Amino acid sequence: MHRPIAAAHEGIKVNNLLVLNPRKRLQWKSFLFRREADKKIVAQSPTSYLPAQARAGSWMRPNNPYCPKIVKDNLTKAKPTISIKYPSSLNEGFSLHLLRYSKVSGNPILLMLQRYISVFLFICFLPVYAMAQSLEFVRNDGQWDGPFQYKALSQNGDAFLSKTSFTYMVGEAANGYKMDEVHHGRSKSEQLRFHTYRVHFEGANQQPEIVASKEQSWYYNYFLGNDSTRWKSNIHPALALDYNALYPGVDMHVTSQNGNLKYEFIVAPNTDPDIIQLRYDGVDGLKIKDKNLVISTSVGEAEELMPVAFQYSPEGARKEVACRYVLKGNNLTYKFPDGYDSKLTLVIDPTVVFCTLTGSTADNWGYTATYDDSGNFYAGGIMLSYLGGSYPVTTGAFQTTFGGGVDDPNYATSDAHGVGFASDMAIMKLNSTGSTRIWATYLGGSDNEQPHSIIKDPSGNLVIAGISYSNNFPTTSGAYDVSVNGGADIVVTKLNSTGSGLAGSTYIGGSGDDGVNYNGSEYIFGNLKHNYGDNARSEVLVDKSGNVYVTASTKSSNFPVTSNAFQSSIGGGQDAVVMKFNSTLSSLTYSTFLGGSSDDAGYVLALDTAQTHFYVGGGTMSSNFPSTTGTWKTTYQGGSADGYIARFGNSGTYPLQKVTFIGTSDYDQVYGVQVDLENNVYAVGQTLGGSFPVTSGVYSNAG
Repeated sequence: MHRPIAAAHEGIKVNNLLVLNPRKRLQWKSFLFRREADKKIVAQSPTSYLPAQARAGSWMRPNNPYCPKIVKDNLTKAKPTISIKYPSSLNEGFSLHLLRYSKVSGNPILLMLQRYISVFLFICFLPVYAMAQSLEFVRNDGQWDGPFQYKALSQNGDAFLSKTSFTYMVGEAANGYKMDEVHHGRSKSEQLRFHTYRVHFEGANQQPEIVASKEQSWYYNYFLGNDSTRWKSNIHPALALDYNALYPGVDMHVTSQNGNLKYEFIVAPNTDPDIIQLRYDGVDGLKIKDKNLVISTSVGEAEELMPVAFQYSPEGARKEVACRYVLKGNNLTYKFPDGYDSKLTLVIDPTVVFCTLTGSTADNWGYTATYDDSGNFYAGGIMLSYLGGSYPVTTGAFQTTFGGGVDDPNYATSDAHGVGFASDMAIMKLNSTGSTRIWATYLGGSDNEQPHSIIKDPSGNLVIAGISYSNNFPTTSGAYDVSVNGGADIVVTKLNSTGSGLAGSTYIGGSGDDGVNYNGSEYIFGNLKHNYGDNARSEVLVDKSGNVYVTASTKSSNFPVTSNAFQSSIGGGQDAVVMKFNSTLSSLTYSTFLGGSSDDAGYVLALDTAQTHFYVGGGTMSSNFPSTTGTWKTTYQGGSADGYIARFGNSGTYPLQKVTFIGTSDYDQVYGVQVDLENNVYAVGQTLGGSFPVTSGVYSNAG
C-alpha cells in the first residue's frame, strides 16, 4: 500500500492569478470550475507540463476561453509553485475542482474543493489512499452473459478474457465524480463516458487450454435470477492464468502488477516469435511513443509498456533481450534488433497500464451486519454495478445517463425501482478479526434489491430479509411464495453455512410496495422517512427452532395475513406488518397488519428469554394506533410521529398483549429494541421533542 496522499495547500488570487504551493511529489492534471447554482461543470483544462498520457481524453479543451491556464510553474525548485490564470467571469459563485496526477501511483485523483473563488482562496485536501493490489481473475461458469472465460476488475479498467481475445472496457476519469454528484443529490443526471476495445490473438489456436493458478481461499457465490441452472457457487478467484498452446510452441501467462494487467508470451526453443500477432479493434488510434504502445480511445489513453524480453541460460542465468514493438496498421508484432538464442526459451513481457482511465462504475453500500458463535462477521449491502456486470458486445465509444433506476428517467421523483441505482444484494463473510474474506455471495434478479437485516439461525444458515423489485428473484421449490406480487416485495432467504446454496427463499407481499417505508427513492423524504436510510428499515429474527420472524412496512391492502391475525385489514396508507415463517420458509405461521389510520412502520424485533413472547418496535403517525391499558404511555403523545413497542404472544392466536407509546409532542421513533435475561425491555430511538423524559442520575445532553 502506498502512503496516504494528503496535503494542505494554500492559494492566493490577485487579479485572476491563482498561485498554488503544492508538494513536489504531486502534479496537477486538470482544473474544473463548477457553477454552484446548478452544479454544472462549466470549464476544464489540462496543464501543459505533464506527460501526454496524463493529459489525454475529455479533459483537453485547449480552445475553451473559460479554461484556466498554467502561466508559470516552478516545480523543480525546493518550494515549487504553480500560477494559474483564469477568467474574471468566474470570480463568484463557482467552486474550484482539481484533478491531480500522483507520481506515487500514476493515477489521477479527482478532488472536490467546496470553496467559492473570491479575493483570497485557501485550498485543503482530504486524505486519499492509493492502493496497489493484485487483480482477481474470476471464472465465468455461466453466472454472466458473454463469450468470455474470466473477468478481471480494477479501478482503472475491466478486462474480459476469452480464449482468443482480451476485451477491455475503460471509462472517463470523471465518471466516478459524476456518479458521486448524482448519489449525493448535487446533480440529477450525468453522462458517463466509456470505451471498449478488443485485442485479438490473430492466427491463434481457437481452443487453448486455460489453467488457473494461485487460487485464493475465499470464493464467490452467485444467485442471480430464478433460473437455478445459472446459480453458481464456490468460484475461487485466481491471481494468474496460463494459456497453454495459444500458438504452436507459444504459451501465455497472465497475471497483474500494481493493479495492471500483465501478460507474458513464452516462446519455446526453435519457435519463430513472429507467429505472435495482436490485432486491435475499436481503438481511436495506435502509435509507438518512447518505445511504449499508446492506445487512444474516446475517453483517454492506455499504454502497453515497452516489452521486456529475456532468456535463461542452461546454468540459470537471466539474460535481457532487446525487444521492440512493430506496428502495422492495427496489428502488433515484436522484433529483436540484437537477435536472441533460438535454442533457448524466450519470454516476452509487456504490461497494460490504464493510468488515466477508470473501470466500470461499481460501488457498494453497507446496510446490515451480524456475527456467529465463532465470532465470524457477516456484512450485507448492495453492490451497484452500472455497466460493470455487463459484457460489452461491441467496441468503440459509448455513453449512458447515470440517473439511477432500471430504465427509469424519473428516479428523482419516483421509486418504481427503489433507490434508483442498479443493484443486487452483496453478502460477505469475514473471519473474526476481519482480516480474511471467507466468501462473498451476490443475490438478486433483473431489477433492484436491498438487504435490510441478516442473522444466523441455529443450523448455521444465514437468514436475510430485504426487498426486491425483480420478477425473477431466486426462490426455492416449495417456498411460501415463488412469484412477485407487484411493486417492491419483501424477500426472505436462507443461505447455507458456506453461502453456496439456498436453504430456502420466498417472496411475501401484495400489489403495492412492501418493505418500503414511505418512499424508496434516495431523494424523497416525508412522514416516517425522516433520515437517510429510513426507507430500508425492517428486521429479521430467528428462534431456537429456526422459525423466522420479520417486521416491516406495507402499502398493500392485500398483504397476506393469517386467519388468526390481530388486524386483518390495512388501517391507513401504510401499516406495519409482523409475520412468522416456519424454519424452511415454506409456510406462513402468523401474519398481521399493525397500524391506524395514518402511516405506521415496523422496524425492530426481540424475543423474550423463554421465547413465549416477541416484541415489535417502530414508528406511528396514527392517533388511533392499537393500544392497551396498564402501560407507560397508553395514548398517542402528539407531534408528527411517536415511537411504539408492542408485545405479542408467540403461540395460539398470537394475541397483542401490550402496547406503549414512546414520544413527546414533537417527532419520536423507536429504532431498536432488546430484552435482557430478566425480560426487561430496552429501546433506542430518536426524538426532536426536547422534553423527552429523562431519569435522574444519568447522562443527558438534549440537542
